[in-house]
Amino acid sequence: MRILLRSLTILCVFTATSLYAAVESNMQCQKVVIAGNAQWPPYTVQQDNILSGIGIDLAKRIFSELDVAYEEIAYDNIGHMMQGLRDGEIDVIVSTYDYDGIMRDVQLLQPAYMIDPVTIAVANETRSSITSWDSLIGSNGIAEETFVPEDQISEFLSNYLNLSFAQHLLAALQSVKTGANKYMVGSELQLTYGIKANHLQSDLTVMKNLAKGGDVYMAFSNASPCKQYAVYVQKRLQDYKNNGTVDKILQKYIH
Repeated sequence: MRILLRSLTILCVFTATSLYAAVESNMQCQKVVIAGNAQWPPYTVQQDNILSGIGIDLAKRIFSELDVAYEEIAYDNIGHMMQGLRDGEIDVIVSTYDYDGIMRDVQLLQPAYMIDPVTIAVANETRSSITSWDSLIGSNGIAEETFVPEDQISEFLSNYLNLSFAQHLLAALQSVKTGANKYMVGSELQLTYGIKANHLQSDLTVMKNLAKGGDVYMAFSNASPCKQYAVYVQKRLQDYKNNGTVDKILQKYIH
């Protein structure tokens, strides 16, 4: 009987150890999935099914240094992106503001690697009449629906401005050009890039004097098996910020 109990105990321990080893093996980082918001250039730029952009380029450079395989994908649906983060199907997102909803699912890599304040784009002929955020109260505005700024800024926008939402950046900009909306809310770099890339400089301008917040981060999914690289990625982002690499990559997309 003792021999039988001892055999069963050894079998249970062996089985538990094997299962743990299998789970641990499945949780190893096989490939990093890097995701970028397709409606937030120049962090993610999608042309001819090829992804690039400030955030995408930086992430690919860092994981190449680590000799870790990666795949880059673009999203334009916040709900799908958040579910991907929760499920561990997305490991890294390359650009986000610090807002409460995302902090439940990701580890922000702080400090920020980019400063990109929230501002507005307006028609050139109305620029002189807009002297402050108060000038927008009572007028129709628009934002791209995946653009989510910091909590305090979101609260201000929802409490004081009359905003509707478009699925795509270009559609939102076009609505300002046609006069359907008086202004578009977005990040300074997003609006600047969108206007330039779509040849709207003669119609629209970015109000850089109206600026709120602006810290942009990369983030790791809390469910990612690749979180072991978070400290290294965070350090390299700051190295790139300090040695001018971030600015050099930015210039490639803005000028």
